[in-house]
Amino acid sequence: MSEVFSKLGIETKIDQIEAEFNAEAKVARTEALKKKLAAEPPAKEQDLPSQFDAAYGKPAVHTHRYRYWTVAACVLGIILVFQSVFLFRNHIARSFPGMRPSLVSFCETFGCTMPLPRDASKLKITYGFNQRDEHHYVLYATVTNNADFAQDWPSLELTLLNFIEQPLSRRIFAPADWVLPEKFAQGNGIAPRSSVSAHLELEVTGVAPSKFDLTHFYP
Repeated sequence: MSEVFSKLGIETKIDQIEAEFNAEAKVARTEALKKKLAAEPPAKEQDLPSQFDAAYGKPAVHTHRYRYWTVAACVLGIILVFQSVFLFRNHIARSFPGMRPSLVSFCETFGCTMPLPRDASKLKITYGFNQRDEHHYVLYATVTNNADFAQDWPSLELTLLNFIEQPLSRRIFAPADWVLPEKFAQGNGIAPRSSVSAHLELEVTGVAPSKFDLTHFYP
């Protein structure tokens, strides 16, 4: 038993010596590394290669390519805006009436057309008739634009009816037939929230109408 304890004591002593030796060696290596780092000049941050750069080399910088891509993106953006204005010009003018003069100038420059909006549901017509003699009548009509934007002149359709409201004859009046020439020549259409009056003299032969019906429409 005493021999066992003596062997354990010797092994423990050896382990202590090895631990002390290893600790001293570690301290010596640490001191040597500090002296080496102190002797070398500090490396700049940009000189420290990344793992990717060390394996494949630093990527080449092509500044002119970025410049070309920027110019190309700007050109494509301008083309997109131009196409959007060209395709949706009528919708833009209808939604933003104040932009219509600019859109008209745009079309004059680039050769497109800029017709006035047409929404028959926003128009209201009232009318009446006076009979001068057996074959002559006077048509009085008022067309009101209830929209918030100017509209094109509508066409008017007159229907002559008998006493049981069967149609006897029809006639269509184009805008140039019922709008005053000076107003029609301006090309501004019916202003928003406004009314336009007209009267037409009619000669009716061959039929004896009892009633009249007047409607508006866009061809």
